[in-house]
Amino acid sequence: IPLKLPQKVSAEQILAIKPDLVIVQENSNTAFIQSLKDVGLKVYITKIPTTLDMVRKRIIKLSEAVNEKKQGSIVIKELDKKTTFVKEVTDTISVSDKKILMGYSLLGVFGSAEGLFNDICINAGVTNGAALACLVRGEHLSKEKIVEVDPDVLMFSDYSSTQEGDTVLFRKEVLSDPALQSIKAIKNNNIIIIKDRYRYAASQYIGDGILDIAQKTYPEYFKKNKK
Repeated sequence: IPLKLPQKVSAEQILAIKPDLVIVQENSNTAFIQSLKDVGLKVYITKIPTTLDMVRKRIIKLSEAVNEKKQGSIVIKELDKKTTFVKEVTDTISVSDKKILMGYSLLGVFGSAEGLFNDICINAGVTNGAALACLVRGEHLSKEKIVEVDPDVLMFSDYSSTQEGDTVLFRKEVLSDPALQSIKAIKNNNIIIIKDRYRYAASQYIGDGILDIAQKTYPEYFKKNKK
């Protein structure tokens, strides 16, 4: 992509590149959306997906909006191939072998029951520990709650913000925390790392996120079911 706009961009800057269509999420500033319309731009507003099914529907709608319905079908087919494969494998796992996974960002445990990550977990065949602990969106989970849930797996992302390797330091901090040494994930060294973009993959890449989490949580099952 030769031209990349900054994260904070004005309607005039967008107008200058003469786009055929501007796609925005419904949580975008309403005044900004109106300013796009006021300068004569065609605007397509999408819902914020919180489930795999919503992501699928958004892909289909967007493919229709840009007159690429055939290409949209190809993308959906590839997505469904990955999620179907994961379901086929995880359906063979007994209830007693299913894992509770707790995901960490640099701000702490994340993944409320209402969010997209929770549905990613469901489709990956794992129980989202944050939802189990009734984490409220925007709030933090106490160490007492983490110990109470006792997750089988801790998941970290490879995200790095201001310092090189800050996720590595953060991960060491969590794993060496005296208050968390009793949980199964730390006792069994059951730690997985995923690409940060998979945490809230609201595009076709949600399939890659689901597959990656499932394969890393249940490696022994996926070794037996290679495709």
